[in-house]
Amino acid sequence: MAKDIVIVDDDPDAREILNLVLGTLEVPVRQAKDGVEALELILQDPPVLIMLDLSMPRLDGKGVLAALQANPKTADIPVLVFTAGTVDEEKARELGLPVSRIMRKGGLSMTKLRDAVINDIKGTVSLDLANL
Repeated sequence: MAKDIVIVDDDPDAREILNLVLGTLEVPVRQAKDGVEALELILQDPPVLIMLDLSMPRLDGKGVLAALQANPKTADIPVLVFTAGTVDEEKARELGLPVSRIMRKGGLSMTKLRDAVINDIKGTVSLDLANL
């Protein structure tokens, strides 16, 4: 398993913002612009965390989640989902994820995002938490 994070979003600005936030953690990042590209990257070398947009061309986030959950090699990889829509229990059930794993893009707190990432990857990669 790779010791990196995969960011999946068709919006290059969103990928760059997430990359900047993750840069403070000094964890390698790979990026994919759609679900098809994401699955290729993930299956080639599974990451410690996937940050996934729901609305993308070719294969959307729901399709990526279904493929990940169906594959024993990827089923246990933590996924943080990003959506421009509402975040509620219904959406969580639809995706098969707890609400805490779904974040709304608009007004997303960079501190909350960073803390969620740290919580997911600590123990799997070397982090100097004292300096974060």
